[in-house]
Amino acid sequence: MDIQRAVFFHTPENGDPIAEVSLRISTGAGELKTPTTPADKPHILSGYTARLLLFTKSRPIVWVRYATHVSGDIFFHSQPYDHFVDPDGKDVPLDKSLFNLAGYRSLGNNTISHGCIRLAMRDAIYLANTIYKGMPVYVFQSSKGYDIPAAESLPPVDLNTRWDPTDMDPANPYRQREKNNMAWRYKPTGAQPMTPAGKLPAAADCIGNKDQLPAGTSYRYLYTPDVSAPVLRTVFIVVTYPDGSYEEVRAKINVVTEEEMTATTPTTTPETTSPDSSETEPPTTTETTTAPELTSPPATTEADETEPTPDP
Repeated sequence: MDIQRAVFFHTPENGDPIAEVSLRISTGAGELKTPTTPADKPHILSGYTARLLLFTKSRPIVWVRYATHVSGDIFFHSQPYDHFVDPDGKDVPLDKSLFNLAGYRSLGNNTISHGCIRLAMRDAIYLANTIYKGMPVYVFQSSKGYDIPAAESLPPVDLNTRWDPTDMDPANPYRQREKNNMAWRYKPTGAQPMTPAGKLPAAADCIGNKDQLPAGTSYRYLYTPDVSAPVLRTVFIVVTYPDGSYEEVRAKINVVTEEEMTATTPTTTPETTSPDSSETEPPTTTETTTAPELTSPPATTEADETEPTPDP
């Protein structure tokens, strides 16, 4: 927690853990400091995530998005959003323009939460789509002795609005202001390439209409995804245009076994000639079958949940 980072480690077979992805976070402050874990007793994730939660024990009550349960009352989640009720006492639906900007500016720098672990929207989505049930989570006060990779920078808050700058909703003013550049004029769409476990496809293969984008457009993964085992993995592709403008496109990678990959590749039997006839038999073609779509862990719940949790 000394550097305010959430770090994903990969442990190769017969090897030491390797830090692969680092996210900017903000943990609990003061008396509400996020509790640490012993080195030999991590939190074990339940796999529970929710697209939207209402923290009713918080004062004030707030909405949070893409919440991932850690332990007890501790969650990973987005920065909070203001909550209101109608005169009849019913909750007013989430307003994405009522985002906690002070908390956003603190990510990766200061402790500001009430015990939970806050992230930018972009990173909260990435985390919720990357964790799995049974995944260990360690909370350490010191990063000493660990080789931590640099965290991706966050877009600045430079508009008179309270939207999360990383929120990819087209209604976000940070998206709308790009209308005078290539990122506004072109609309890349995410694809779902299939790949065998252990082989990362090119980032460009995750864009379904790249042939419709201008020459000189480049593609990269926002975070390098884990494709070591079969899974339907959510990824973000940074599409950068020749004029320097860019956007982040959500896509998926269908990671399958070698057997499933082979089953989707059509094969043909070469023509053969019967020794008793000059006629050539038609070639035999093996029917192409598509591997079933895999489910991406963890499952997410829709936005009508109310979670009686304490301060986020």
